[in-house]
Amino acid sequence: MRKYIKHSIKDTVLIRKILAIDLFEWESDYVSKEENHDFWEFIFVEKGELCYEIENKKPVLLKKGDIFFLSPKQNHVIRASKKNQSSKTFFVCFECKSFIINVLAEFSKHTDENDKRFLSFLIDEALNTFKTSSFEKLTPLEHPRLGGEQCVQLYLELLIINLLREQSENSNPTIFFKSDDNIRVICERIYFMLKKNIYSSLTIDDICKTFNYSRSYISHSFKTYYNKSIITCFNELKIEEAKKLLIRNDISIAKISDKLNFSDFHLFNYTFRKYTGMSPSEYRSSFFSQLNEE
Repeated sequence: MRKYIKHSIKDTVLIRKILAIDLFEWESDYVSKEENHDFWEFIFVEKGELCYEIENKKPVLLKKGDIFFLSPKQNHVIRASKKNQSSKTFFVCFECKSFIINVLAEFSKHTDENDKRFLSFLIDEALNTFKTSSFEKLTPLEHPRLGGEQCVQLYLELLIINLLREQSENSNPTIFFKSDDNIRVICERIYFMLKKNIYSSLTIDDICKTFNYSRSYISHSFKTYYNKSIITCFNELKIEEAKKLLIRNDISIAKISDKLNFSDFHLFNYTFRKYTGMSPSEYRSSFFSQLNEE
């Protein structure tokens, strides 16, 4: 009997949430309020002109047929062009944690036929699935198209992947995170992920899946930047947290081991001694002895 090996599909770009979708018509000389949000904003100019004024950056003028990606946490104002009666746009606000999408931060271009193909599918699915002009909460139609929400997600992902492919083929491949600055960004995000998961288990494979990089690249980059391995750093963070818990009398050492997600008490005891030179019980006794002396 033939043996089949399961292959895990790698998500290059994964849209986790969509917050707003709209076809919006801007009156001439319209100026938005200054905004700053923690999600991505994609806009396609169907008619007229718009200008994105982003804090500390050169204004981005968008004309008919242009697309633009605004990355999270950018103070910005949108101005409609004074040259036109109105400007009509299609935009999507979405959440994406895939690290590679940062290549498209403040990215604009005039759409070609390939872009328009993905856009036409995306807009068609969006208009047959969701109510537009709903800024507080994205609301499905009373009778949405079957599978419409998933198709909106997939067509947006396909559009983004197509744009990333174009960028990867240009003359500046360093935008795909081979520069020292981008290594710093990804390593700092990994460190933040480790801190956030102190009370849970986390593997290098989990990290690779999150950032869409190979195990060797992730491990080498982190060790080069922090001069320690990911596992060493994760253990250090856990032990530092264990020290804080050990100075409390209301929690047992075994409970601390469980709380920090060590597989068993012996591993916790061994790891704590390795990084501090004493066992958890010795550390606790030492702390309270010093406290009593004071």
